[in-house]
Amino acid sequence: CTALEGIPGLKVTRPEGGMYIWNTFEEGVLRPEQELPWHEEFLKPENAEGRRIIEEQLVRADLDDDARFALHLFRSTLVQVIPARAFWSPVPGFRIVGLPRDPAIRQRATQLIADGVREYLGSA
Repeated sequence: CTALEGIPGLKVTRPEGGMYIWNTFEEGVLRPEQELPWHEEFLKPENAEGRRIIEEQLVRADLDDDARFALHLFRSTLVQVIPARAFWSPVPGFRIVGLPRDPAIRQRATQLIADGVREYLGSA
Protein backbone atom coordinates (compact mmCIF):
# COMPACT_ATOMS: atom_id res chain seq x y z
CA CYS A 1 0.00 0.00 0.00
CA THR A 2 2.84 2.40 0.78
CA ALA A 3 4.19 2.09 -2.78
CA LEU A 4 0.97 3.75 -4.00
CA GLU A 5 0.91 6.57 -1.47
CA GLY A 6 2.30 9.89 -2.62
CA ILE A 7 1.61 9.37 -6.33
CA PRO A 8 0.32 12.71 -7.63
CA GLY A 9 -3.26 12.36 -8.86
CA LEU A 10 -4.00 9.19 -6.85
CA LYS A 11 -5.76 8.93 -3.49
CA VAL A 12 -5.21 5.71 -1.55
CA THR A 13 -7.66 4.53 1.08
CA ARG A 14 -5.95 2.13 3.45
CA PRO A 15 -7.97 -0.96 4.33
CA GLU A 16 -9.44 -1.23 7.79
CA GLY A 17 -9.45 -4.95 8.38
CA GLY A 18 -10.41 -5.86 4.81
CA MET A 19 -8.36 -7.31 2.02
CA TYR A 20 -9.12 -4.54 -0.50
CA ILE A 21 -7.18 -1.38 -1.20
CA TRP A 22 -9.39 1.30 -2.73
CA ASN A 23 -7.70 3.92 -4.93
CA THR A 24 -9.28 6.87 -6.71
CA PHE A 25 -7.91 9.20 -9.35
CA GLU A 26 -8.24 12.96 -9.05
CA GLU A 27 -10.52 14.60 -11.57
CA GLY A 28 -8.89 15.21 -14.93
CA VAL A 29 -5.78 13.03 -14.52
CA LEU A 30 -7.09 10.21 -16.75
CA ARG A 31 -7.15 10.93 -20.47
CA PRO A 32 -7.94 8.70 -23.48
CA GLU A 33 -4.50 9.15 -25.04
CA GLN A 34 -2.65 7.66 -22.06
CA GLU A 35 -1.22 4.19 -22.52
CA LEU A 36 1.25 1.58 -21.33
CA PRO A 37 3.38 -0.71 -23.51
CA TRP A 38 2.56 -4.36 -24.12
CA HIS A 39 4.16 -6.97 -21.87
CA GLU A 40 6.40 -9.35 -23.81
CA GLU A 41 4.02 -12.27 -23.03
CA PHE A 42 1.29 -10.64 -25.12
CA LEU A 43 3.66 -10.25 -28.06
CA LYS A 44 4.13 -14.00 -28.41
CA PRO A 45 2.19 -15.50 -31.36
CA GLU A 46 0.33 -17.92 -29.09
CA ASN A 47 -1.18 -14.95 -27.21
CA ALA A 48 -2.53 -13.16 -30.28
CA GLU A 49 -6.14 -13.85 -29.28
CA GLY A 50 -5.68 -12.22 -25.86
CA ARG A 51 -4.01 -9.24 -27.50
CA ARG A 52 -6.91 -8.94 -29.97
CA ILE A 53 -9.51 -9.01 -27.17
CA ILE A 54 -7.73 -6.26 -25.22
CA GLU A 55 -7.32 -4.13 -28.35
CA GLU A 56 -11.04 -4.45 -29.13
CA GLN A 57 -11.93 -3.28 -25.63
CA LEU A 58 -9.53 -0.32 -25.69
CA VAL A 59 -11.19 1.23 -28.76
CA ARG A 60 -14.72 1.10 -27.33
CA ALA A 61 -16.17 4.61 -27.13
CA ASP A 62 -18.17 3.71 -24.01
CA LEU A 63 -15.18 2.37 -22.06
CA ASP A 64 -14.83 4.09 -18.69
CA ASP A 65 -11.50 5.83 -18.14
CA ASP A 66 -10.66 3.66 -15.13
CA ALA A 67 -11.44 0.50 -17.12
CA ARG A 68 -9.10 1.78 -19.85
CA PHE A 69 -6.40 2.24 -17.19
CA ALA A 70 -7.01 -1.28 -15.81
CA LEU A 71 -6.69 -2.83 -19.28
CA HIS A 72 -3.47 -0.94 -19.97
CA LEU A 73 -2.07 -1.97 -16.59
CA PHE A 74 -2.91 -5.62 -17.25
CA ARG A 75 -1.48 -5.60 -20.77
CA SER A 76 1.74 -4.08 -19.45
CA THR A 77 2.29 -5.82 -16.10
CA LEU A 78 0.04 -8.92 -16.15
CA VAL A 79 -1.37 -7.62 -12.84
CA GLN A 80 -5.12 -7.17 -12.73
CA VAL A 81 -7.00 -4.49 -10.79
CA ILE A 82 -10.75 -3.90 -10.77
CA PRO A 83 -12.03 -0.54 -12.05
CA ALA A 84 -13.83 1.49 -9.36
CA ARG A 85 -16.73 2.26 -11.67
CA ALA A 86 -17.46 -1.48 -11.82
CA PHE A 87 -18.67 -0.89 -8.24
CA TRP A 88 -20.77 2.11 -9.30
CA SER A 89 -18.21 4.56 -7.97
CA PRO A 90 -18.92 8.15 -9.05
CA VAL A 91 -15.17 8.73 -9.44
CA PRO A 92 -12.61 6.74 -11.43
CA GLY A 93 -10.18 4.51 -9.61
CA PHE A 94 -9.40 0.89 -8.95
CA ARG A 95 -9.55 -1.75 -6.28
CA ILE A 96 -6.72 -4.09 -5.41
CA VAL A 97 -7.48 -7.43 -3.82
CA GLY A 98 -4.65 -8.33 -1.47
CA LEU A 99 -5.03 -12.09 -1.35
CA PRO A 100 -1.49 -13.45 -1.73
CA ARG A 101 -0.27 -14.66 1.65
CA ASP A 102 3.36 -14.25 0.68
CA PRO A 103 4.32 -10.66 1.58
CA ALA A 104 6.99 -10.63 -1.15
CA ILE A 105 4.36 -11.36 -3.81
CA ARG A 106 2.02 -8.68 -2.42
CA GLN A 107 4.85 -6.16 -2.30
CA ARG A 108 5.98 -6.97 -5.86
CA ALA A 109 2.42 -6.72 -7.24
CA THR A 110 1.81 -3.42 -5.45
CA GLN A 111 5.10 -2.04 -6.78
CA LEU A 112 4.17 -3.07 -10.34
CA ILE A 113 0.83 -1.30 -9.93
CA ALA A 114 2.46 1.84 -8.50
CA ASP A 115 5.02 1.95 -11.31
CA GLY A 116 2.22 1.41 -13.83
CA VAL A 117 0.14 4.26 -12.38
CA ARG A 118 3.12 6.64 -12.54
CA GLU A 119 3.97 5.66 -16.11
CA TYR A 120 0.34 5.78 -17.28
CA LEU A 121 -0.33 9.20 -15.77
CA GLY A 122 2.88 10.54 -17.29
CA SER A 123 2.32 9.02 -20.73
CA ALA A 124 0.42 11.86 -22.37
